[in-house]
Amino acid sequence: MTIPLSWKVAGVAVGLIAIALAWNGVSQYLASRHADEIIQESARAAAIDAQQAQARTQQRHDELAANLRQQRAELASNYRQVADEGREHQARRAIQLAREQQEAQRLAAHRHQPPWLDLQPGQGQGRTADPMPGEKGC
Repeated sequence: MTIPLSWKVAGVAVGLIAIALAWNGVSQYLASRHADEIIQESARAAAIDAQQAQARTQQRHDELAANLRQQRAELASNYRQVADEGREHQARRAIQLAREQQEAQRLAAHRHQPPWLDLQPGQGQGRTADPMPGEKGC
């Protein structure tokens, strides 16, 4: 039995169409696999970038926190130093005011006493000093 030529041509055409369809299906499958691989690689790269960004952010946060702690310690130290200096100044000022007050009191008391009471201890004992006006010498 012989197969007519038209059937042979039709069989070859159907075979070629089947091969073309199979090739197209395989090509689409490979393209979709390649796209999936690209998407997965992009996702991995994005995850790595996010981790690195998070690590950099955490490092910067830690640096800023350390700087803040150092600045707070320096500020507290400066505050203590200024407070100590202020207390020392107040103490010196209080001593100075007390001395000035004592001096003022001494001067005020000195103005109100007669000059012969201004003698220092050991002076004016015996009659070695000049007689006061109106007194007779010994």
